[in-house]
Amino acid sequence: MQNASSKSRVALITGGASGLGAAIAQRFARDGMILVIADIDEQACQRATAELAKVGAEVSAVVMDVSSSQSVSRGFAELQQSRDRCDVLVNCAGIAKTYPFLDYPLDHWKKTLDVNVSGALLCSQQAARMMVSQGWGRIINIASVAGMRAVGVGRTA
Repeated sequence: MQNASSKSRVALITGGASGLGAAIAQRFARDGMILVIADIDEQACQRATAELAKVGAEVSAVVMDVSSSQSVSRGFAELQQSRDRCDVLVNCAGIAKTYPFLDYPLDHWKKTLDVNVSGALLCSQQAARMMVSQGWGRIINIASVAGMRAVGVGRTA
């Protein structure tokens, strides 16, 4: 159901170019929200924004690597410059690969934590600063079911 106040709300969705992030963006577009699709994949970002624009969404893209504080800062600076607000942040960017537990590469473990955990922190801090100054906001964190149950015997995700 469309909410009159949602028409002026700005939502930034990390990982918004595909998967669950793209589905959330589509739903927000139906609600009339102004969308900012943030994703590390520039081409996917452009495709997603083009698809959303075709259905009448007010949408823009920002290339953002949530594991990089510099990239997150740049992305939110672009948001501040272009929209001057962030009403809703959806932390949906995430990575997961499965390896046998005994062979799980440390570099991938660190990258997974940087994207899935530190990325949500970095984006939430940036969004919260904007939300505090405007007196309103919502932060939504999306997580995998793999955080609650094992993916497979002897495997790590």
